[in-house]
Parts: sequence; structure tokens; C-alpha cells
Amino acid sequence: MASLTQAVFQGNKKHREKVAVFEAWQTRRPGLTVRMAEEELSDRFGLSVSTVRRYIKEIRENGYLPVEKPKQGRSVFAWDNEALSFLKAFYLAVQRDVGYCTVRNAYNQTCKVALEKGWAVGSEPSAYKHLKTLSTLLIDYTQGGRRALDNLFYIARDLSTLKPFEVVVGDQHRFNFWVVDSKGKKFRPECYAWLDMRTRLPYGVSFEAGPYNFRTVARALRQGLIRFGKFGSTYNDNGKPETAKKIDWLVEALQTFGMKFTDEAELFKTEDGHYALEDESGAVIAMADTCEVWHKKNRRIFARVKNAKTKPIERFFSTFEQLLLDRFLPGYVRNIKASAAEDEEATRRLNWQEANGYLLHYEEFVEQANLALETYEQRLHSSLKHSPRDEMMKAIEKEGWEPSRIKLEDIKALFMEPDHRIVRNNRITISGINYVGPNLTSEMVSQNRNNLAGLQGQRIEVRFDPDDPSSGVYAIHPVTREAIFLTPEKRIDFFDEKAVAAAIAEKNANIRAVSESYAKTIKGFGKVITSSRYKNLEQGKKISNEYEAKFLPDPELTDSEFAQAVGERLTIVINASQNRRSVYSSERDRFDAILDAVMDGAVLSEADQAFKLKYEKNMSEDERLFFETKINLGLEARKEKTKWH
Repeated sequence: MASLTQAVFQGNKKHREKVAVFEAWQTRRPGLTVRMAEEELSDRFGLSVSTVRRYIKEIRENGYLPVEKPKQGRSVFAWDNEALSFLKAFYLAVQRDVGYCTVRNAYNQTCKVALEKGWAVGSEPSAYKHLKTLSTLLIDYTQGGRRALDNLFYIARDLSTLKPFEVVVGDQHRFNFWVVDSKGKKFRPECYAWLDMRTRLPYGVSFEAGPYNFRTVARALRQGLIRFGKFGSTYNDNGKPETAKKIDWLVEALQTFGMKFTDEAELFKTEDGHYALEDESGAVIAMADTCEVWHKKNRRIFARVKNAKTKPIERFFSTFEQLLLDRFLPGYVRNIKASAAEDEEATRRLNWQEANGYLLHYEEFVEQANLALETYEQRLHSSLKHSPRDEMMKAIEKEGWEPSRIKLEDIKALFMEPDHRIVRNNRITISGINYVGPNLTSEMVSQNRNNLAGLQGQRIEVRFDPDDPSSGVYAIHPVTREAIFLTPEKRIDFFDEKAVAAAIAEKNANIRAVSESYAKTIKGFGKVITSSRYKNLEQGKKISNEYEAKFLPDPELTDSEFAQAVGERLTIVINASQNRRSVYSSERDRFDAILDAVMDGAVLSEADQAFKLKYEKNMSEDERLFFETKINLGLEARKEKTKWH
């Protein structure tokens, strides 16, 4: 039996009372009968005689240390082990097969089986206690299978070991401010930003007076290339502008310079090839097998989440908005979580600002936003423990990092947007302006290169920068893929005789270049037609030559060194891009392109043939039916085209 001291210190208040009663019983006065001693202890401790007897018996049988006494009803001790095992197994099995099971239903089914088997079963409340002891891992596995466990054992990538601008993440943001345009129309501006994952510096931010588009994305990238140099890889959320066909040229051009344009889902790829979705706190809440599924789940989950902070760039946008508020800007959008009274006051305030002309013009808002970005780069960042600029200086001074720059003419060539125009009379038209090609030489005509005149009536590719028209316009020769620098057409004043004479001289020089090239081409071939008009034709040719000899052509115009450099770089970029593999947004898009090529009579490469066989083997019945229908319709369309041509 344990010591009294141990019992006093380890027992609870009630148990100490039991020990005291037992000790008093042991030291009772000699000569007292049992009945008299029990009554005396009853009066002394304020207990009934029966309670005194029970306390004495309990200590005598169990010792001074308290012993947990089994109970019935709500206690777990009323259950047989077989009944408990059935309760837990039934609950988990129904969750797995049906998807939902209440504790009451599991308890009732257990009672029915226990009645047949003769098991002891406790109360319904005790069933809740037992099921609460089930491991959450079993519940998660029952409801989510192996993928639910993948969430728990997900290993996130450590981005602190990256070099500056080794990984930049892009995303779109719609500001929580109303502004007005030049016509006084109210709207909310948007932007596209690329954020460096190491330094948290904004690599590039481009603003848009309306919904963002692929040019917004490209402008932000160009800003970063000029300011910080090349990046390693980009990640974006694959919105419509980011995956538009119009941006394929930029993706290919970036790859030419060693930069990667990657899906944002790759940033959340796990070691086993899955893609993790995180909540606001960074905890994994779901997994996806492919990038496409990841984007669908991400949009579905976070469509209900306001200001989701799942990525550093989302936290950047949240900080950006706060810095704009700190500048006391008008036009703030009302808070959807506000109470009815707060919402009414916010609406009244916004209407008052609009009525009194306090809303900022778009250009003013962009100016304030740039000032807020300047503040962001120099303020303390909580995760870095210093400012983003200090983090970049740390990488430069302590780690020896240096930016990888590319030439300005290369950047100009990179962001020249491709389009198509039809050549008419040695001219193409862009935004209402006619552009003409360079003056001809006989070599250009003979080799059919670097000229626009020889492409009369053809639809050709042109390159230009809509955001910077002064950077020039280039036509891409369909055969040689050379970049031909074009100049705006000069309008000649009707009464400017010198300008008219110079224009005529240029025209004659171009015609003479063609005639000289023609003469060289047929030299030594002789005449193939004999006619009585031959002598008259020869005389007419002699007179024509004498007339043209009176007008000497001006020196051939040369492009500026910069324009020539841009043209050369553009030629290199285009040719390099053609030699790269095509970029597809998904495996389905690649298979679709392969089918089009086969129907057009193209010969597939070994890689495309292998991919086609693999994709056909794994496609669903719905996909198979869709592609069979497409092939039939495509073949019919090509038959019709062949019949008419």
C-alpha cells in the first residue's frame, strides 16, 4: 500500500477526504463499537454513515492511490472490444463507399449487430467519444485516398537559394480604385507585374486603362529586360492573354536568348510529379495531376477567396494596394465585407468624390502607382528582414551576382510584334501610314532579296512595335527570312519641283535596277521573236535610254546604324525561332496540330509519330469521337478546296 503522503499529494480533494476518513477509522478510540465509531466519523466529516462505510472499504481494498472506477452509460468502459471494432470499421467503410456517415447511424447499426452477437454496447454519447479517438489520418485517407496523404507530406521548394531574377512570377491585378479617362468615364485600371522570387523586386509592371492583354504582359517583360537584364525562368497563371496565340512569337524569341517561359503550376510541383494547391496560410489543401487540372482547381477554389495570399506576388499586390491607400488617394472601392452602415457611407463618399471631380485621371493614378512602387522597393520586407533593394545589393556585393544584359537593339527586335500585310505597289499600310521598301539595286533584283517591290500582291509578315512606332517597321522576306527595313512614304508637295525631280530620279533608278538585272539574266540568249516591228522597237528603246540618261539618280539612301542593327538581330531571332520546337499549351493542342499537318500531307518527324501513337492509346472515347469527326470534316473541306482549284 502506498504511503499516506503520496496519496495526499497525488489524489484529488475528494480522494483526500476518503483517506482522512480511513485514517480516522484506523485511529478511533478504543472501546467504541463499530456502529458508534461510524456515527462519530459521520458527525465529524459531515457524511452519512453509509458513505463512511464505503470510503473505508474503498481505501482498504484499493490502497491510498486513487483508482479509476469503471462506469456505465457515457463511459467507454461499457463497450466490448468487438463492438468498438465494428463501430469504427463501419463508420470508415461508409465514409469510403457512400461519402457520408453520421455517428448516430453507425451507432444504430452497431447496436443491431451487437444484439445478434451478444456484445456489450455503451450509450450513444459514448460512441461520439470513441469515434473522436480515430486518427485524422484514417479519416483523410478514407475521404481523399492517397492524394490526401500527399498533401500532408508535400515538400515545398526553398526559394531563398535562388539568384536574383532566376525565377520571376507574373500575374494580373485589378486595382481597388476608380479613376476616370479623358472623356470622364469611370473605370478601374489594371496592371500586369513580374515579381522576382529572390529579392521580391518588381521585375516589371505595366499598367492598362482597361482589361489587360498580351501587350500588357509583353510591356512588363520589356521593362524588366531594360532595367535588370535577362531573367532565368518566368512563371505565370496561364490566363487568356498569357496563352494567346499572339504571344507565341515572344515565347520563341525569349527562348532564343536562353530565357524560359514556364507555367506557374511548375512552381508548385512536388517531388512525385503532382501539383499542390495552397490556401492563404500556405498550407496544402489539394493536389492535381497535371498543370491543366491545377489551373481549374485553383480558379474554382480561389474564386471565393478575397485577396488570396497564396503566392508572393499576391502578397506584393496586397502591399501595393496598402501603399496606394497610404497616399490618401480618392476613389477607393468599397469593402464587400463591410457592414450595411459602412457600405452606405462608402458609397456616399465615392459619389461625393465623383460629383466634385476628386477622382484621379488615369495618368495621375499611374504616376502615384509608380511612386508607391518606389516606396515598396525601399521599405522593410517582412520575409527578407530588409528592403528588396538591399537584398539585391547583398547578392551583388556578397555573392558576386552580376546582371546579364542584352543589347538595346536586341530588346527592340524581341518585342516587335508580328502581323501580316499585303504588298501593293511596293507599299504596305500600318495604322493608316504607308511604308515603302529600300531603293533597288540590280543585285537585289537578281537574288530576289531585301526588297519589297518583288513581293507585289503577296501577303507577308511584318514586324513592328505598336507601343513604340519610332523603332521602325520591318518586312520579313518570305523566302530568305531577311528583315527589310521600311520607311514611311514621303508625300511630295505638288509645287516643290526639286522634291518632284528627286522622286522621279528614285523611281527611274529602281526601274533601271530591274532592267539591268533583266539584261544580265538574258545576256547572250538572243532574240526569240522576229517581226517587222523589230526596228521600231529598237529605236524606241534607244530614245528611252537617252531620256533616262538625262536624270542621274540621287545616292542610294542608307538606314541608320541602329535600324540596320535591329534588322540584323530581327533576322537572327526569326531564323532561330523557326529552328526551335513548337510550343504547345497542352498535349491536346499538340495532337490537334499533328492532325492538321497529316491532313495537309506533311511528313511527321519520329518524335511527332511517337507522340501521336502514345496519345491515341490513352485518349478517352469522347476524345476519339471528337477527333474522328474533325478528320472527316477536314478531309471533306480539303476535297472541296481541291475540286475548285
